Amino acid sequence: MPIETSPRVHPWATAREARESLGVSERTLARWRHAGLLKPGQHWRRKFPSDNSPVLYHLQACESTMSEATARTAELLEPSLMQPQRKGHMPIGHHMRRHR
Repeated sequence: MPIETSPRVHPWATAREARESLGVSERTLARWRHAGLLKPGQHWRRKFPSDNSPVLYHLQACESTMSEATARTAELLEPSLMQPQRKGHMPIGHHMRRHR
């Protein structure tokens, strides 16, 4: 009788695998890397030590950071929306409201 073995779970995933597992696009992952939300060595690394090498993502670290980010207040996520409006400027979307 053959022994059933589960595939070895590796913490580092390709961009495609990360996209499917985390539920965000590869472009979003790249934006988060460039914005500093995902840190090199902790959340992502290159497969080989070359700038042209594919990026690998640490799924557990990325998921943890995504959970923390979604738990933040609106003020931390969108500070521009929380700033007081300057005189003479209408809030975003105000011009689209219908006045009766």
